[in-house]
Amino acid sequence: MAKPKAAPDWATPPLTIHQAAEALGFSRDSLDLALKDPGVEVGVHFELRGNRKVFYKENILEIRKVLIRCASN
Repeated sequence: MAKPKAAPDWATPPLTIHQAAEALGFSRDSLDLALKDPGVEVGVHFELRGNRKVFYKENILEIRKVLIRCASN
């Protein structure tokens, strides 16, 4: 019997805020504070699922840009 194919990259499940903070090397509280920056937008930096924030790979990349900008100020 053949092995099932691996799921494509676009089908990966999103990260929770705890997992996203860990991936970025921050605490959850620090990530929460960074998400309150006026430059952070829903749909670009995170997505809402009910009252929870979820993060896809492209969201993490965009958050890193915000964090670098905040760190340089």
